[in-house]
Amino acid sequence: MINTYIDAEKYEIAQLPNILYIISNINSFGYLEFDYEQIKNKIEILIHEHLEKIKVTDSEVEVFRPEYYIDSKDPAIKSAIEKIKEIESVTRKKNLTSKLKNFYAQLNDNQFYEFSKTYSSLRHEGLFDLLNKYGYSSKIIELRNSGIHRFSSILDEMFLQISNAGSVYYNEKNALLDMAKEIKQSSKTESIDQMKKYLLDELVEKLVRTANHLEATKH
Repeated sequence: MINTYIDAEKYEIAQLPNILYIISNINSFGYLEFDYEQIKNKIEILIHEHLEKIKVTDSEVEVFRPEYYIDSKDPAIKSAIEKIKEIESVTRKKNLTSKLKNFYAQLNDNQFYEFSKTYSSLRHEGLFDLLNKYGYSSKIIELRNSGIHRFSSILDEMFLQISNAGSVYYNEKNALLDMAKEIKQSSKTESIDQMKKYLLDELVEKLVRTANHLEATKH
């Protein structure tokens, strides 16, 4: 039954190390009715193929639940678990990259509900630090004026309207200052109209003011 299910790929990828663990134990007692090495190799191939598949996908993929991890000294099982952990790491990074890409794009569109969902999923993940890390600070000047305004409103909603914001978001302070510097520098070197220049200057001032607010409310 197990080998048939494996051949038919009916198990979730994250279950395969556990399946390999069970098969290994059965094999150690001499009760296995099929070729252990063949099934072990099949499982290794399935995990490897899944890893390569998610590396090239552009869509979000399911993040594995850590309870699938088991403790084993068997090299094959340990290798399978490490591959699953690598899959989880790649998955989380790709999903994060996808969310940030959507967040930036949605600043410019009128789909407020979709933007709200994306923003909510990122706001407690170190949003501004991530925007800096993934190069979006330098792209703020490319937003439409409405997008700049929406981005500015996040500072109010997330920080400035909260009296104890620093006790929650203090780790974002340096990211806010770095973003202010990046936008200020970019707005000097790029050709932009006067209205956008005004909005960007206001945004820079607001980013600095927000960083100061976090400093003042960190306790």
